[in-house]
Amino acid sequence: MRAPDMCLPRGSITKPSHRRAPPSVSVEVERTMRDVPRERLALAAESAYYLVTGAWPLLHYSSFERVSGPKRDDWLVKTLGLLLLPIAATLALGAAVRPS
Repeated sequence: MRAPDMCLPRGSITKPSHRRAPPSVSVEVERTMRDVPRERLALAAESAYYLVTGAWPLLHYSSFERVSGPKRDDWLVKTLGLLLLPIAATLALGAAVRPS
């Protein structure tokens, strides 16, 4: 048995659009041309952030502790710093490589 139409919320049923969609190739090219610089910039910025936060406790631990507060386990902070460096390198590589 079918539910009556009055049970449906207003605007839930829309008429199909009769507009003609542009060819998918031109849409893809347009998206690539517009979004790639923004995506690369985001990858580069994130890479720089991870590089700084990963290398800082390894290079000068006392200044890192002054800014972020005292830490109980020095080895844990330095281990996390070492783990962040390859992540930063991977993000930098993603920002540098051109999409194919």
